Amino acid sequence: MDNNQFSGSIPTTLSLVRTLEVIRFDWNSLIGSVPSNINTLISLKAMLFSNNKLAGLMPDLTGMNLLGYLDMSNNSFEVADVPTWITALPALTTLYSSILRKFSG
Repeated sequence: MDNNQFSGSIPTTLSLVRTLEVIRFDWNSLIGSVPSNINTLISLKAMLFSNNKLAGLMPDLTGMNLLGYLDMSNNSFEVADVPTWITALPALTTLYSSILRKFSG
């Protein structure tokens, strides 16, 4: 569902789709924060929220062990150090983010 001119916030009910493997909401006009319950989507392999107007902190993705591709770039997330949960994602091979300051650990 990329580049569809969607607007508004990401519904918390998205987490009810337990078999979802890919989320592509990039290149829209989504606002607000990513729902904190997004990490219940444990079948997710790719999540693309780039080029929106999302804000706040990046959500904690602990438990998303199949997530291999994460793109949260070009939003308005708060600048922060690399969250510790990043190292707990065993399948993560690709990460795009424009708000991470440093990687330590």
